[in-house]
Amino acid sequence: MHKEIDKSKFEFVNVNHKIFDTKFEGKPRSFLSDAMSRFTKNKVNVVATTIVLMVVMLAVLVPILTPKDHTSINIPETKFLPPRIPLIEKLGIFDGTIDVNEYEADLTKYTLIDPSLGDIEENRLYYPKFDQYNTFSPEFIKSGTLVNQVLIGGNKVPAYRGGTNDIVLRGRENHIIGDRTDEIYYDTTSIKLDINTIDENTTLKLYIKPSNIKDLLADTGLTTLDPESIDYYTYLGEVTENGVHEISVPSTVLGKLMFVYSSPEKTGRVSFNSVEITNAPDVKLYSGYELSQWDSVSMNTFGGSWIRANAEYTVTSFTYYKYNDIFANREATLASIDYETLLEENPGMAESIVYNDPNDHDKGWTFGEGYPLISVISISGRATGSDGIEYYNLRVVKNGLLSAGYDSLPYFIFGTDSKGRDLFASVWLALRTSLILGVIVSVINIVVGVIWGSISGYFGGRVDFFMERFVEVLSSFPGLTVLTILYLKFGAGFMLLLIYLTYSGWIGVAGITRIQFYRYRGREYVLASRTLGASNARLIFKHILPNSIGYIITSVILSVPSMIITEASLSFLGFGLGEGAVLDFGLFKLSGYSLGIILYNGEQNMTAPGRFYLVLIPAIVIIIIMIAFNLFGNALRDAMNPSLRGQEE
Repeated sequence: MHKEIDKSKFEFVNVNHKIFDTKFEGKPRSFLSDAMSRFTKNKVNVVATTIVLMVVMLAVLVPILTPKDHTSINIPETKFLPPRIPLIEKLGIFDGTIDVNEYEADLTKYTLIDPSLGDIEENRLYYPKFDQYNTFSPEFIKSGTLVNQVLIGGNKVPAYRGGTNDIVLRGRENHIIGDRTDEIYYDTTSIKLDINTIDENTTLKLYIKPSNIKDLLADTGLTTLDPESIDYYTYLGEVTENGVHEISVPSTVLGKLMFVYSSPEKTGRVSFNSVEITNAPDVKLYSGYELSQWDSVSMNTFGGSWIRANAEYTVTSFTYYKYNDIFANREATLASIDYETLLEENPGMAESIVYNDPNDHDKGWTFGEGYPLISVISISGRATGSDGIEYYNLRVVKNGLLSAGYDSLPYFIFGTDSKGRDLFASVWLALRTSLILGVIVSVINIVVGVIWGSISGYFGGRVDFFMERFVEVLSSFPGLTVLTILYLKFGAGFMLLLIYLTYSGWIGVAGITRIQFYRYRGREYVLASRTLGASNARLIFKHILPNSIGYIITSVILSVPSMIITEASLSFLGFGLGEGAVLDFGLFKLSGYSLGIILYNGEQNMTAPGRFYLVLIPAIVIIIIMIAFNLFGNALRDAMNPSLRGQEE
């Protein structure tokens, strides 16, 4: 293909005129500047490097600038607070709320959906149940988010209402169930069965198992596990159809009411709505949960299932203001000695008291604004000690924020953990430990690996053969076996991690270094240096190793995130440093708190409503670190590769 060129760009010259090469204008570029030029050309490399630097800075600075103690309990009242971020909270995300889904409803506490319709079941909107683990108060439920749902299930717990209780036969002709307690059944007692369904060609027989059944069987050679022992029960009647059936007791007997369900086809199902026992004037009704508490009775050749079905479980789902709840004003009991200490620690608090009744201080008093207590409700338990001082208890209303040490609702960017510690600071404190451990292990692996790989690759032959066989033997040991042996010897802790991560961690670096030495040891410049009398040490460290520096640096960078994830995994499994451990390096000490410990603690609590962030946030931090370090390491490898010198991305 011919390209048209403008004639004006051509210049006539005299053939007798000598033309010389012009002087090259420019400056030589060093290997480092060339590497940096190629490194910065790729924007992804720059972003990854920025993230790595930010991670390192946060790991160093955040624990120092945060005044809280992250190795022990701080303020128990602040535990399990979800993430809350300034400004972003206005968008409705990370606003300190938690979404609670399908939590058990309290059927005694509700509001009416439409007051004009009256208090009927269909018009009730139930609030969540209050228990010792989750104290959800209606006042902190976000308006318009509370909804109820009825789930159908068969759990044998009181929260499941109604439904049926069924005997199911699968592969056996008979199954027997019975009441748990002995009752006196008189000849005037009537038993009313409400059978929902019963399969055709099956029979339900009613008996009373006498309380003295063992005495009756004493001379027969039978036991209560033998089906023939049923002949010594008091027979009441049988049912073969669904509906309501009333059966009388023929004579007075003390024992347990028993039902024997039979099917010659070894399959069948009978479904109970209720069992009503009338022992005038007492009436006992067993249905739903109460009937489900009857037992399947063990008996030879008998077998089946006693299950609950189609029961209703009412649950609530809502959005909850967790921060408002945690820091709400609440009643509490305060000892008089603690009360006096509180007055001393807060100047002006005693002077701000306003008594409800100046003539009777036992009726309580209130305090001015800005103090840990809002009011004293009452005084009780007055007693004079051996020292002559009167001691008593005060029922007080605490200022939730001031009692917890805050003037306004705090912001916890990552939330708080099970001990009330700021998870944001804890993550970076833990990362500092993980980074230092990763760097120490990486340095050891690099030094050992480079020395081993250099010798093996440079000398080759028998030296290389025996060194490689040693590496193969060492790497063939199962990691779990080595970990178990180290755990039994040293226990969980820093020493276990250090030995486990270094005993074979250098093998990969040694392999890379060995390959590079095989690659460069036969090059002309190496042969020339050897001919001129260069020593082996000079050839290794002056001529060959510098050409491999890019791969070695990459190994250092990439091994750090690998060590972090390994440490996190081992700590999560209980082989790590352990919470409360301290790493003493002589000149300085570091907490043994690590990312693996945070993940382990979070996993123990993540199933509770609104606590999934305890695992999600540290997991995301680890993922970001892994990606950033790997991108940074790969970029550095390409930048330090001598074969790419002078090339532009």
